[in-house]
Amino acid sequence: VMAEARPLLDEASIQRPVASRYASSSSKTDWPFFETSSWRWWTLFWYSYLSGLQSLIWITWSSVPDTSKDYLNVTDSTLNLFLNEGPIAYVCCVVFATWLLASHNGLARSVRSAATMIFLASVLRCLPIVLTAEQFHDNHTIVITVVHIAQIINAAAAPMIVASPSYLSLLWFADDERNFATAIANVANALGRAIAFYLGPAVVSSQHDMPVLLLMEVGLALLPLLAVFAYYPNEPSMVPSDAAAQEKRTRAEFHTSHRTVSASFGQTLKEFGIACQRPNLVAIALAGGLQMGVYGAWSGVLPNVLSSRFSAKMAGAFGAVNTFAGIAGGLLFGRITDTTFLAPRLKSVTVLLSLIAAVFFFLLAISFDPYRWQPFSDWTVGALLAMCGAAGFFRGSVDPLYFEMAADAIHPGPAGVSGSVLTFLYHALAVASLSVPAGLLNTWSGTIMFASIALTGVMLLPVHMQYFARRNLNIEN
Repeated sequence: VMAEARPLLDEASIQRPVASRYASSSSKTDWPFFETSSWRWWTLFWYSYLSGLQSLIWITWSSVPDTSKDYLNVTDSTLNLFLNEGPIAYVCCVVFATWLLASHNGLARSVRSAATMIFLASVLRCLPIVLTAEQFHDNHTIVITVVHIAQIINAAAAPMIVASPSYLSLLWFADDERNFATAIANVANALGRAIAFYLGPAVVSSQHDMPVLLLMEVGLALLPLLAVFAYYPNEPSMVPSDAAAQEKRTRAEFHTSHRTVSASFGQTLKEFGIACQRPNLVAIALAGGLQMGVYGAWSGVLPNVLSSRFSAKMAGAFGAVNTFAGIAGGLLFGRITDTTFLAPRLKSVTVLLSLIAAVFFFLLAISFDPYRWQPFSDWTVGALLAMCGAAGFFRGSVDPLYFEMAADAIHPGPAGVSGSVLTFLYHALAVASLSVPAGLLNTWSGTIMFASIALTGVMLLPVHMQYFARRNLNIEN
């Protein structure tokens, strides 16, 4: 008879010190040696590729909005709904994705499921290509419904390859590589959006070119589908770190005590709820989710904010500079925080970077409407671009650090749950931000962005971090 299932985190465990929640999972394991597998880069590459591709497909219609409206015969409200379906579907599916990740061979199953769903979505969007103009007109409602379904399927794949970068890096990478691996997986999603805004206009000049872009993306989606089904191991045969050894032992103990290899969906839902009661994790997730969610809204309306002073092309340049600078910041600080000096000081680094980013967002806000303070409003385009890039660089640098801090806060609990809680709040706050009336958001987005990122830095101050349990460092911040 199967033993009664218990969650990895229960209510009583919240009250006990982190290090004591697993009696046999001490801060030091008896694993004989640690070794990394060369396949770690294969798993990271395809995970990151899928994350970027999912984002690219999500933003495709908005990358060439006028042409998309002509091609699909829709209005701006439909394109906006295509965008909003992303965070809405994410919020609805993140608990299921957490359960899938916690199942047997969960990482591999999640990646393969995401690859299948992204490919299916890319194919469904090609329905208008196979229809004649008359068939398209007569079945317009059906066609647009299918495009909506494709958007939702693609969006539902996101939590499978966005919420778990810290879990992948835990399973596959050594202590001194983990932050950098998390950073690569994390910035891939933003890189996909940035590429989309270049790829769309480069390929599409009229609605007759739209099938070329859609078929190109089908090809881009077919490649990872073949690769991950050909070979995508869930975890290496060797263990890369003490934390990975603890994770392996914890899962083995769970499987032995419950006589099952996978947690039920009800258990996962309960663990998700219990994790949301962890004060440190909630504080980190709220801070990270707030700045990520508001940034998503701010970057979305940036072209509108700049339209009174710059051309559409120049406004796009501001967005591109900000995005690529954020990617560079995430990769750089993901790498340097792997050092033994900064690894146990992630909270301090995050607070400092957040406050620096807030300064640059404040300078941007007062340079445009409704402030236009002198002399900032008279700065040259080059100076404003540099300021926008600096704001993006320092804000983007904290994103992967939030994933690592969330995993530290829940350790030795499941790292996949921490990423799910963080990204759940991020997308929920993104939905809330996008619900603000367009006129109000356009006017005050700069102020809201500055205030939110400054607030997140302050929100982290009372958080007490314990790095040594997960990073094999006998140091507390």
